Amino acid sequence: MRRLSLTTLVVVLVAPGLLCSAGLLATAPAARAAMPPEGSWAWSFPYVPAGGPHAFRAVTAGPGFSFYAAGDSWSSQWIVNRVDCGADTEGSTEWTDTRTGPDGAGATAFSTATDKAKNLYVVGTDRTSGGDIFLVKYSPDGTVLWQKSWDGPAHLSDRPSGLAVTPAGTVYVAGTTGKSGGYDDAVLLKYTTSGKLKWKYVLTTSRYDTFGAVATDTKGNAYVTGQSGGNVGVGTMVTVKVDPYGKRVWQRSVSGLGISYSGRFIKVKGSAVYVGGDLYKWHLWPVAVKYSTTGKRVYAWTPGGHVSTVDAMTVDAKGRVVLVGTFQTTLGGGQVTTAWVDLLKADGSELTASGMYWADYSPAAYPIVFNDVAIDADSSLYLAGEWYTNASGTEGNALVARIPSVDLPDATFQMDKIWRFDGHATGRDQFWGMLVQPGNGIFAVGTEHAGDGWKAVAQRVQP
Repeated sequence: MRRLSLTTLVVVLVAPGLLCSAGLLATAPAARAAMPPEGSWAWSFPYVPAGGPHAFRAVTAGPGFSFYAAGDSWSSQWIVNRVDCGADTEGSTEWTDTRTGPDGAGATAFSTATDKAKNLYVVGTDRTSGGDIFLVKYSPDGTVLWQKSWDGPAHLSDRPSGLAVTPAGTVYVAGTTGKSGGYDDAVLLKYTTSGKLKWKYVLTTSRYDTFGAVATDTKGNAYVTGQSGGNVGVGTMVTVKVDPYGKRVWQRSVSGLGISYSGRFIKVKGSAVYVGGDLYKWHLWPVAVKYSTTGKRVYAWTPGGHVSTVDAMTVDAKGRVVLVGTFQTTLGGGQVTTAWVDLLKADGSELTASGMYWADYSPAAYPIVFNDVAIDADSSLYLAGEWYTNASGTEGNALVARIPSVDLPDATFQMDKIWRFDGHATGRDQFWGMLVQPGNGIFAVGTEHAGDGWKAVAQRVQP
């Protein structure tokens, strides 16, 4: 892949002939790549509560040698676990909390974060008023300190899409609130450490508006990204800085000639703000944008050929952006969904020999999907997702892959090891979230098909 300026991007998009001759689709090799060696698992932690099958969808570090995992059940029961994972022990449950929202109609956990004291914050939805934003704060020992349910002014469906917590415990929730007459509004909520709603910031146009992610800086400013003015095939990727009092500091947009853009990920590192998302014009393309915290755009990047969706993003200490997603290719003689990963240096240029995609490693061309990415202290990348094992998509293994340190002089940006998890029954096993916990381990959480349903599972990688 190569970096394009926004001006060049528009030229590429409006010139259809370039779409089939640039980027990954043109560089896919005909020969099958060698299979990386398989690693082993340190341990597996299954969880099947009495309420029915569950999935872990989010993971974050807890106090000491522990982590928090959150998810939901197919019966709409919210589930949160704290798992002890000492260096010399297998995973064990410290505590579990299940709940169905304030009115008992059902709740789903979406995202997790912690403060300096390792209190846990979980945001999701409950089914009150067609769906409200549901936020719960836990102490490290599992005590529910408070829970809040937010119903928008129109009393329609309200959905969270991002959560950020400052070290002191101030909480920001980004999402969408229903609006009478059709199109939704983007909303940012701020809560105090005691659970009081301090303010709400709303972005509204005559069309569809949504915030997809939120991050904060050390001064308590919030940064949100999403889509503004969305409608069929049209929309603007919008990024907004909001001060601690709920006032807009700046708003920036990325748009094009009838192209639909949407921001889905945002990170703040030092004096820089990193945004990842998608644009649509004939195909889906990934987009990465870097701003200064004062709102100056440093770069806007997209590849030379469409690579489809961005499913995860992280930023390392050097300001390098790692993007992970999926795209359609013709490997193996048929159209297959496969995974890709790319790394941008601090100036927006690509690492030499980057633009790696998951080639056809299996005897048949089955889809590969990565849902999350993490980077360790040695700058090695870990990717978590799923590897289908049949053409119909009814079976698959949960998958972790490693790309060795991109700081090595001879780094080739290729995988050197994989870990596959095949559950105890036929069906699809999937990893949804990933955690690199310095001094403790590498963990992937997701779902195992158990024959009579699904159970949440956490796996510890043996590096």
